Amino acid sequence: GNSRQVELAEVAARLQSDLDPTVAEAAIWAQAQLEKL
Repeated sequence: GNSRQVELAEVAARLQSDLDPTVAEAAIWAQAQLEKL
């Protein structure tokens, strides 16, 4: 449900602050996919 989406958004936000640009980029992409749901 929605709580799962919030959970994923929090994880994505945390990953976006990752020092590895590849990880940060993947997190940004994942968050964009979540927003389409």
